[in-house]
Order: sequence, then C-alpha cells, then structure tokens
Amino acid sequence: GWVRLGINVLQRWEHFALPLAELPAGAAQVREPSSLQSGLPQFFSADFEVDEPGDCFVRLNGGHKGQVWINGFNLGRHWVRGPQLALYLPWPLLRQGRNTLTVLELQPEAGQALSADFCARLPQMGEVVDMAPTLAELW
Repeated sequence: GWVRLGINVLQRWEHFALPLAELPAGAAQVREPSSLQSGLPQFFSADFEVDEPGDCFVRLNGGHKGQVWINGFNLGRHWVRGPQLALYLPWPLLRQGRNTLTVLELQPEAGQALSADFCARLPQMGEVVDMAPTLAELW
C-alpha cells in the first residue's frame, strides 16, 4: 500500500524495524553533550546508586518519545502524550549499588536536558514530587 502524509502520497518511502528487545551494543556509552545532534534518534545513559531495591516508578523529564532500559532490561516506551506518565520499575530489576538507566530518545532537542525521577508511588498529572536525592542526570 501507499504511505500518506495528510492527502499527499510519499515517494521512495523506506520502512524498517529496529530490534529493541535487547539493548544494542555500545548504546550505554556516555557521550559529551557537544556530540548531540538535534532531531536524530540517540541513546543516553546514566548510572545511579540504590541503597535498598524496592518497587518504584520512573518518570522522564525533557524527553519526547522513545524506549527505557534498566540494567539492560527493556522497561518500556515513554511518550509525553501518554498514556503513561511514568513506567513501573519492579524491585527485582534493581541491584543494590550501581544501576544503569539507558534511554533511546527518538526526537532529542539540542540544549534540552534529559533527566529521570524515581519515586515510590505513581505521580499524578501535574503533581510536583521532590525527587532531588534520586535524580539521574542523563546529560
């Protein structure tokens, strides 16, 4: 079939799948912010410490749309339009000590900070939750 954008038929359209069941090799490498290219899909990664693993929720700030991994496990999709504001993170995926959060951001914006909040209960729309002690700065 044809691919349309509005009423226009797109020419020379190519479509391919990205296998994201497992984290691609090299995706968790930390890069300098100066190497970022606005609008192109990119991976971001940060390490964070956990004293005692427990169930929690992960909420991304500054990102638009993409995938989230914790310690190489594909946690799910994030999108500012929802339907979820945060992803459930069950305690068995966390380790005591160092953990790694990796995000594939499909539409990054140059100069926009990407961060993640971890909280013990699901944040409600518009609710401000103090997460400063557990903030993982991605870049």
